[in-house]
Amino acid sequence: MKAILLCAGRGERMMPLTAKTPKPLLKVNGKCLIDYVLNSLPKEIDEIIIVVDYLGDKIKKHVGKEYGGWGGIKVKYVKGSNKGNAYSFLATRKYLKDEKFLLIYGDETPHPENVRRCTTKVLSILLFKSRFCNTWLKDGVMVLNTDIFNYKPNTVDFKDLVDAFVLDHKVKMVKAKGFMGEINTPEDIKRVERLNG
Repeated sequence: MKAILLCAGRGERMMPLTAKTPKPLLKVNGKCLIDYVLNSLPKEIDEIIIVVDYLGDKIKKHVGKEYGGWGGIKVKYVKGSNKGNAYSFLATRKYLKDEKFLLIYGDETPHPENVRRCTTKVLSILLFKSRFCNTWLKDGVMVLNTDIFNYKPNTVDFKDLVDAFVLDHKVKMVKAKGFMGEINTPEDIKRVERLNG
């Protein structure tokens, strides 16, 4: 199974931290966000496709052409779009056959067990419990198939494509366990570090 990592965004809400560092390379507890993602990948993953744009060369340098050292998982890079993550995702189409794949936002901190539980389903989306209200929200971890390319985004947000896909497909909702919390602002980094310090 292939894994797609969306890492093309500017991380506007993380400014000024992202002025010279792409958000996936920001550190939480001394570890880059993209390393949390890479370390969460299950053994079924045999190829990683990383979508880059903003400061993408820094991400390429950090990850390299293989993940896991010599003989590791092959890594491909795809040029994303500055129009938004929906258009960055659409740039991956030529690298996929008719197949299912794992998609993770490159600025998540997914627990490996939650990712594994998603990949055991035909199609799935990881949900997390909001710390603001008593409701479950979609996380940036999902197993989709190439049918998603049949939809066109109404906005620049990848969420639009997923919402349309879910209406037409049987997608299992997987509830996350041990979720570290969303990381959207510099304050979120401090909060997560306090929780796990």
